[in-house]
Amino acid sequence: MLDRKALVGYLLLVVTAIGWSGAWITARLAAHEAPELTVTVGRFALAGLALLPVWWATDRGRDGEMSREDWGLVAGMSLTGITTYTVLFLTGVGLAPATDGAVITPGFVGLSSVLVAWVFFREAPTRPGLAGAVIALLGALAVGWTGMRGAGFGSARATGDLVFVAAGAAYGTYTVLGERLSDSVPPVTAILLASTLGALGLAPIVLIVDGVPQVAAWSWKAWLNVLYLGLVATALSFVTYYAAVQRIGVERTAPALGLVPVFTVVGASVLLDDPLTWLHALGGLLVLAGIVLPAWARTAGSSEPGGDEIAASGEAAET
Repeated sequence: MLDRKALVGYLLLVVTAIGWSGAWITARLAAHEAPELTVTVGRFALAGLALLPVWWATDRGRDGEMSREDWGLVAGMSLTGITTYTVLFLTGVGLAPATDGAVITPGFVGLSSVLVAWVFFREAPTRPGLAGAVIALLGALAVGWTGMRGAGFGSARATGDLVFVAAGAAYGTYTVLGERLSDSVPPVTAILLASTLGALGLAPIVLIVDGVPQVAAWSWKAWLNVLYLGLVATALSFVTYYAAVQRIGVERTAPALGLVPVFTVVGASVLLDDPLTWLHALGGLLVLAGIVLPAWARTAGSSEPGGDEIAASGEAAET
């Protein structure tokens, strides 16, 4: 029977999964309502402001002196998981249903993270990790095939699905960088710095490409999307995720991340009337299995003498 601490941890995890799932829904609802680059800057500027008091309460004084390598990892996280991922994510939902992206993107995260860790950091994949990545990939391919077969290979939906693949690759890279950074930099500090760098780095590009944002003319959908992405999907969900990790451990939180595509597919089909086929259901289950398998294997290994601990790192995201 769960004790109170564990029960609170699992409830926080469900709140986190709902928060990340909602990002797909609000982004799809507000597609084309505001420029993607401008929304990205607004999202992470708000997230940085919201996370600042959290950092002050939890990580201030724990940071120490960051090395040049640490700053390089933060910059890489900002480039891949903050700016590139978000722009691709917002572009994709403007072209294809959220029910596609919620399965395709996380379905490619595992494989891309395995490849990036192997090619650039010489970290050989474990058998459960590789098996999980392949299973999740099959789920993503099932949904991608649905879109291309139904709408045609040259359709906007097919293009959006390919953008979701690129988003998964960007976020997989971000995950690897976050795992390497987690040993030396506290998590709130890492996401605060990455968000701030992302917003500051994109701001001049926004002025060149989109001009001065006409926020007063934005629709309620655009405002809802920016506020939700910044305050709920990033700041609040990040805090609830790490609060859950502190209560029940990352070994138990990792499998629950598979709830995100499940919640998104159901929510988008009900609230937005996005297409939901049996291949979406199959794909979502395969992605869930691909996330659970390596996490379960790590949990079993960590319970044995000499088992490795798992770092709570850049896993937190709305994918």
